[in-house]
Amino acid sequence: MESALIVKRFCFNPLSVNTFVLFDETKEAIIIDPGMYRDNEEEVLKRFIEQKELSIKYILCTHPHIDHVLGNARCKRLYDAPLLMHEAGMHIYSQATAYGVAFGLDRDQSVFPKPDRFVVDGEEISFGNQVFQVIYTPGHADGSICLYSSNAGEIFVGDVIFADGGYGRTDLPSGNLNTLKESIEKIFALPDDTVIFPGHAQPTTVEKEKNLSIF
Repeated sequence: MESALIVKRFCFNPLSVNTFVLFDETKEAIIIDPGMYRDNEEEVLKRFIEQKELSIKYILCTHPHIDHVLGNARCKRLYDAPLLMHEAGMHIYSQATAYGVAFGLDRDQSVFPKPDRFVVDGEEISFGNQVFQVIYTPGHADGSICLYSSNAGEIFVGDVIFADGGYGRTDLPSGNLNTLKESIEKIFALPDDTVIFPGHAQPTTVEKEKNLSIF
């Protein structure tokens, strides 16, 4: 029998990204969207993982935008776990330093390590007693993925969709509103009681967002 999934949410960096640590009773865990920018943010994450005695199996990025990848190097240094993302976003991720400067974040290119492996649509990511499915959801950015657990009834969506009828902006490189609509429909096809964990702000549900959607 699959053990209960525990979700810990942190809000990091000047752009207020949600960084998630997911784990269960086995103590195996994954980190989604490492957003640590300052040393104190790294310490907060490190302390939590140490207190819970977690073993980090993967570091995953839902998409390559700067606020979601700022802590990649810190997590790699701390945990030496494989860094996973979708290959389609590499043309954005490779320019992380330039995007950081544009947002007032002074970072050297060396702090953005290369992914250890690329994930693909439909792939299963396993840790502990948990299994998550990768769903490719471009439109906000190339390389955007959602991570869905049918057993937990939860999906981690990056910036594809937000609570209260919001959705990711499409005026950044590789953004496309029609493509984003198609990606959101993939989320809306899930059971109504599925909990949505966005990359910013509070969680919501599929049912609530379907009722609020402007599409």
